[in-house]
Amino acid sequence: MTQLSPNEIVIVGGFNGKFLSDYYLLQFNDQGAAVSVTKQENERSMIQGATLFPFQVPTIGDIKNRQAYTVDWQNMSLFFYNGQKWTYNKHVKHQANF
Repeated sequence: MTQLSPNEIVIVGGFNGKFLSDYYLLQFNDQGAAVSVTKQENERSMIQGATLFPFQVPTIGDIKNRQAYTVDWQNMSLFFYNGQKWTYNKHVKHQANF
């Protein structure tokens, strides 16, 4: 979960017997009360056969630009949220230089 804008939080993934590709947008009024919760179902991952948010998803948001990044540690992939949808950004597995 991360703050996406001054009045909005995004929650990614989850587990209910299987890993989920869903994400939720929660909007709050200026008094901090929740005014809406919107469930979004993400399109299939850019990695064939993968769920977008399957495992330990540290997420960081940019409230100025309403953007976010999240990392899928199972597939070692970085994903980017542009304010409307998630897209695959790059593979992040460290490659040793020996």
